[in-house]
Amino acid sequence: MIYRVIEDMIHTITDKLTAAAVSPQVNALETVLYLYLTVWILFRGYMILAGKSQDPIKDLLFDFAIKAAVITIIFSPTWITLISNAIDGLNSWASGSTSLFGRMDDLLKKTFDVSSIMIDQDRSMVPIAGYFSAMILISGFVVFSFLTIFIIASTTIMLKILIMLTPIMLATTIFKWIKDVFASWIRLIVANTLTVLIVGMFINTLDKSYENVIDQTRAQISDVDLLMKSFEILILTLFLALAILIAKEIAQQLASASIEHLPQSLYGRYGNWKYKNKSRKK
Repeated sequence: MIYRVIEDMIHTITDKLTAAAVSPQVNALETVLYLYLTVWILFRGYMILAGKSQDPIKDLLFDFAIKAAVITIIFSPTWITLISNAIDGLNSWASGSTSLFGRMDDLLKKTFDVSSIMIDQDRSMVPIAGYFSAMILISGFVVFSFLTIFIIASTTIMLKILIMLTPIMLATTIFKWIKDVFASWIRLIVANTLTVLIVGMFINTLDKSYENVIDQTRAQISDVDLLMKSFEILILTLFLALAILIAKEIAQQLASASIEHLPQSLYGRYGNWKYKNKSRKK
């Protein structure tokens, strides 16, 4: 139950990391955002009166509707809760709705069982080979489990922090000069979700191979060379650890490739839409 304890500790730490934790900062933004919206309307009104706006009605209504909707969502606890639950639910779906910590506890128990059998199987006066084989077996599992638990724990904590920052990140979409912050926030959420998805798939798939080797070793322990079998399991666990690192890298690269050009793409589409409207008028 070691990894279950780690999971409980992580949940204890992150339970307070909700959108409500930044409510003082969000409340401080309220005056700034309403003041900005007022100044923006006055400026757009001046542009329309001065005849410097090509499509005043659409530009004003379209932009105002987006900004008003964003501000409404930011200061609505119901909407923020829905968005936070959606992000959390997406992450839960990616993990397969199962506890990866519990899965690691099961593998740890089987590893210790085989280690005990290896020590008992060595009939020497001093079971050096048995103890050495058990140490190799446990060392390999420690490497594999450390990397796995570190990645799972870091993605869990990062997700809670990203959820906590939801209102502030939504506020950045109103200001064009910091809109890339919102894109980076989305990219981190996608990377986090993909990491949980791919690492979870790797664990659920690859650790079955590890589990099968452990079960076969336990069943055939009297017919195999202890040291050779322990080295075989060690190599397997090192490859599993490498696979977990590769899975994390794949997730990060996929998230970066899919999101990094999003702001430019959206701007290009909006710019083309405005350009077509201008061309039609001419």
